[in-house]
Amino acid sequence: MRSSYPPFDFDSSAQDNGKDPEVVVNFAPEYEGRSRLSVFFRFILLIPILIVGFFWGLLMWLASIVGFFAVLILGRWPKGLLNFMVGVNRFSIRTNAYWALFTDKYPPLGLS
Repeated sequence: MRSSYPPFDFDSSAQDNGKDPEVVVNFAPEYEGRSRLSVFFRFILLIPILIVGFFWGLLMWLASIVGFFAVLILGRWPKGLLNFMVGVNRFSIRTNAYWALFTDKYPPLGLS
């Protein structure tokens, strides 16, 4: 009824069994050489998106409270409420990608 503690080895060689598939990532930057002026105007263009996102976030907060009670009573998420929350999350991810300069595609104001 004894389990020995694993030994302290500082062996720097990795033990690879060679069975894991090789991962290849083909990533190339979409846009290079952005000017500071275009990045500055991007932040100005973000103002309306952030205002809309603030209100979508408030509605999502209210929908999460309604969804909490719906799950308690019904035992499942109502489909419309679930689609709304997924749409707001999608909007938020698109806005964050635009803000973080991952894409130059302006995020749509809708939830689709």
